[in-house]
Amino acid sequence: MTCNQLQISSKQVTKLYIQGGERLDPLTVFLDDIAPGKGQITISCFGKSWTAFWPRMGEDETIASWFAGLNVKYATGCMDSTLQAEAFSASKAMEEVKGRIISRRREEDLDATKARQLFDEAQSLCDATSMEDIFNCHNQLMVSACGEEWWYDLDGAKEPNSDYTYLCRIITTVQQAISQTLLQKAG
Repeated sequence: MTCNQLQISSKQVTKLYIQGGERLDPLTVFLDDIAPGKGQITISCFGKSWTAFWPRMGEDETIASWFAGLNVKYATGCMDSTLQAEAFSASKAMEEVKGRIISRRREEDLDATKARQLFDEAQSLCDATSMEDIFNCHNQLMVSACGEEWWYDLDGAKEPNSDYTYLCRIITTVQQAISQTLLQKAG
């Protein structure tokens, strides 16, 4: 059995420690200029970390100048591609369904007894965790209240995603700190 010899090298990276961000714990940022026009950033806050790599930033770009100039939403998507700006909201889903039931009652599409029953049952939607949960656990209610293609009535059942806005706040703070650092170096 042969063992491959590990090749080990070391290099300098820039580490920033940032305090005082709006409603943020201290941030640790590692800026790694891997090669000309290639860079990686890693941001840590309160036990969570996000990292992103750009293989083509431009010949003269450093990771610091590149990241400081990025659009916050784009940078957020690069740091965590699974986060969405909006997330499912059970309370908004419940409001949408109750509104649909009221509309159908006004249009005389539902009698008073059936409308009251569906309206009361719609309260159970506040326990839903996702659209899939509504489909799996409340499908009959949804069909009765909104019709066969009920999911179209829940397009507005979203609210701002707190994890997304948190990461945007972190990125904005890091960009401000990097810009401040770059200005100090230039001045």
